[in-house]
Amino acid sequence: MSRAAKVRAIIACFGLAGCFTCFSARLVQLQVTQHDEYTALAAQKHVTKVPIYARRGAIQDAHGEPLADNEPLKNVIADGSLVVHPEKAAAAIADLLQMDVSDLQEKLTTSRRYVVIKKEVPEQVADQIADRLRLQSIKGIYFEQDSQRVYPNGQMLCHVLGFMNHEHQGVQGVELTMDQYLRGHDGFRYIERDRTGKELVPYRGQERPARDGYNVRLTIDMYLQSAVEQELDAVYKKYKPEMATVILMDPKTGRVMAMANRPDFDPN
Repeated sequence: MSRAAKVRAIIACFGLAGCFTCFSARLVQLQVTQHDEYTALAAQKHVTKVPIYARRGAIQDAHGEPLADNEPLKNVIADGSLVVHPEKAAAAIADLLQMDVSDLQEKLTTSRRYVVIKKEVPEQVADQIADRLRLQSIKGIYFEQDSQRVYPNGQMLCHVLGFMNHEHQGVQGVELTMDQYLRGHDGFRYIERDRTGKELVPYRGQERPARDGYNVRLTIDMYLQSAVEQELDAVYKKYKPEMATVILMDPKTGRVMAMANRPDFDPN
């Protein structure tokens, strides 16, 4: 072999060795130095964090009759990476959601994996939406369990109970003062889906279950409360005062058994 050929061979060997050294260094960087960074990036693309909402505790009278409870509802959620034809999906369910088709299509035209389409949808409407999606083979739209606070007795005992705002926070009355016991704590779970939108159960990630709120039982007796409300209404209508209050207590224990104020409001 000539001297020139040997030189070229040596240069080629050193070149290949240098290339492999660079590739090895890059491999170490990706798998060791930047492992956590790329693992988190992969999780963002393939794994979704789904909240698990806690059930708010009920408020009851002395006999366990509900004064404030929860009506089950659904939140409509979309995974933009799985919605292939947003215009088709929007046309299919816009009327059930009572939304403009173009507005709904704009919400569905996204690459985000978690988009809230509409909150507090009645369960029967959610079932109708699910049927249409299934019949038209539309994927990427899901439902989350939610609830709405309801007060079955309307205006009765409104000042004592208070009410909830749109952020599900207690305002006034027992809803506010006992909020830390009623609200519970939301949980979450991480889910991974395949390209068709089906959850990969064996690869389900970390999960923290929700802790529902505690029920709160008052000393109020709704039989007595109803009688007090009727008498107060009669007096309020007859004398037309600016404000009126009645408190009925057990003289032996000091328990408040009925309480009413005028003017009043409907906490619903």
